[in-house]
This record gives sequence, C-alpha cells and structure tokens, in this order.
Amino acid sequence: MTNPYQTPESSDSVVSLNSPYALLDEVYKYQKVAIFSEDTPWPKRCIKCNRETDQTHSLNLTWVNPWAYLSILLSIFVLIIVVLIAQKKFKFDVPLCEEHQQKRKNSVLIRWMIFLAFSASLISGLLLQIELLIFLSIPLFLGFVVYAIMSTFAAIQKFKNGKIWLRGADKSFLESLKSIM
Repeated sequence: MTNPYQTPESSDSVVSLNSPYALLDEVYKYQKVAIFSEDTPWPKRCIKCNRETDQTHSLNLTWVNPWAYLSILLSIFVLIIVVLIAQKKFKFDVPLCEEHQQKRKNSVLIRWMIFLAFSASLISGLLLQIELLIFLSIPLFLGFVVYAIMSTFAAIQKFKNGKIWLRGADKSFLESLKSIM
C-alpha cells in the first residue's frame, strides 16, 4: 500500500523554478533561455555550437526592467535618469569556442566601422555644409542600429529572484541542460 501523502518522485532532468536552491549549482534551461546565478559554473561546451571548449568569454551585460521605459512618456531626459538608476550590471564568463569568439570579434569590428562611417559622414556634411553627406548619415545610422540588434551575441531577457535569464544560446546547447518546469 502506498502513502498518499508521500512526495512524488521527480525526474533528474526537471527542476522546479520555485525551489530557492535550484539554481545555485548549475545552468538550467527554460524554453529558449539559459537560467543561472551570476557565480554559477558553466559546462565546458560552447554556448553557440555545443562543442567541447576550455575557452571562455567574459560578458558584461546590463539589464533594465522594461517598465522603466515608460518614463519616456515624460521626457527623454527622465528616461535616461531612470535607466541609469534602475539598471543592474552583470559580469560572468560563458564558454565560447575559437570560431565563435572570432565571429564575435568580427561583428564588433563591423559595428565600429559602420558607426565611424556614420560619424564621418555626419560631421563632414555639417562642417562642409554638404546636404548629401548629411542625408547619407541617416541610412548609415539606421544600418548601424539594425546590425547591432541583429548581431547581438547574448542578452539578458529577465532578472528575477537573483537568477539571470540569458537568451542567445544555441538550441543544441540548451537541449543538453536540465529543464525547469
């Protein structure tokens, strides 16, 4: 006869998010994000391709509660002040293979080149009073913004109860992690 009040047995691959100790020792997945505490050791696999690697890349990421952006309704200056006060900064190392480290470096280089082309076009257009250069700076700026968003390496989706929800990891890497209910 079984005890009806006995705690049900759980699977090793599924962890409850409500447990206060659940995320102190490992990286977990929930849908398309990796969930971890800031000092959690990562598995020695590249987060972009899931290949074995001993190399890591240091990430400095900032998170701001999305509700803070409503302050733009007051003014852009209020938004800047609220974001500067409300932001949380995180620094942690993620495993990244040589190939993906090089891809990230190239992406950063391309971003800087587009930004410098935008700056040169705008400044020279203003100084030389050439309207064509000023108008050329508009698509360069838009290209910079779009490329910066599209080439984002990883980003914090959420920060809740001391746990970071990181998006940007490869599907095969996420599938190798334990799941959270």
